Amino acid sequence: MKNMLRYLKKYAGRTMASLPFNELDAGLLSQIVYLPLEELFSQRDQLTMAEAAEALKDMPADKPYEFMLRPRLETLRLSGASRRFGNAPLRFFQCDTDKDFEKQFCAVTAFFDGFAVIIFRGTDLTLAGWKEDFNMAYQCPIPAQEDAVHYLDTVALQTKVPLLVCGHSKGGNLAVYASLHAREDAVRRIHAVYSLDGPGLWGDDADKLHQREDVPPIISLLPQKTLVGILFQQPEPYRVVRSRSLSLLQHDPYRWRVEGTRFKTAKRLSLTSRLMDDSLEKWLTALSDGDRALFVETLYAIVAAPKRDTLGGIVRGGRRSAQQMLAALQDVPEDVMDKLQQMAGQLFTTAFSTIKGRLTPGKEK
Repeated sequence: MKNMLRYLKKYAGRTMASLPFNELDAGLLSQIVYLPLEELFSQRDQLTMAEAAEALKDMPADKPYEFMLRPRLETLRLSGASRRFGNAPLRFFQCDTDKDFEKQFCAVTAFFDGFAVIIFRGTDLTLAGWKEDFNMAYQCPIPAQEDAVHYLDTVALQTKVPLLVCGHSKGGNLAVYASLHAREDAVRRIHAVYSLDGPGLWGDDADKLHQREDVPPIISLLPQKTLVGILFQQPEPYRVVRSRSLSLLQHDPYRWRVEGTRFKTAKRLSLTSRLMDDSLEKWLTALSDGDRALFVETLYAIVAAPKRDTLGGIVRGGRRSAQQMLAALQDVPEDVMDKLQQMAGQLFTTAFSTIKGRLTPGKEK
């Protein structure tokens, strides 16, 4: 099956001058930033892709929940050995995860001849990152979005070359948000923004994105059965790409099909994604900020009950983690549980109404 790694192997010998930067390059870079680069940058300001690959060449990825780490390490290995990426310096690395502040932010910038690519990390396995994602339902900006704007402004001030901005998942949201709120002189330097299955924007930001004429071109890529990209209001027009997986696994861009030097296009989102998109948007709009906050905080309190910092830690906790979460669920006050059940009922009612409207005679099958 042709995917990003096949593309990287085929075009490893091509420079950016002979084959211009494209969406597959953005997809590959958006995965490299997930790797544990913190230690590599602890005593130096920059290193090349080849040096990063050498430093992480013996890193194990044998845990079941590390299934995403393996292709990312392979991407770094192939990139480091390639003419296309190997000599590219990585600079301006910044990583900040704060459980108490409910923030998870990470970014790095790759430099090529004549331009630079700002890469924002999506949600990692830290609970702080997942909590920050949940907070997007009622809080704007979240701390990572503020950091993304500051990061983009800082890189723009310290460089003079044209900029590209990219990210996968929450990283795609940060790329779009930062490009919308950065300094005017920084925005003018951005030639394109790549968001790979990133959540959309919400409220005033979504309106501002459609109203402003100076926003750089946004290449928003969503798999056919996306469950992430439909969250909030996606920048339009977006492009739908084919994937060889089902449901949530389509969030993994290594499973997206490739045709030449781009992802293979599908006609439109699946009916399931469109129904969920309509239902979630109506449901979230109907809820107050207080209701959304109550839903998020209660759900997170249950998930965080095992008192582990990462999802991997919860998985390793096995039965004990499950028992602790069940106990936290039972401790939810009765009035709060009644409210949550009411909100869940509203979601099901909204979904049923949406499905009924879509499937009436003369509409979609």
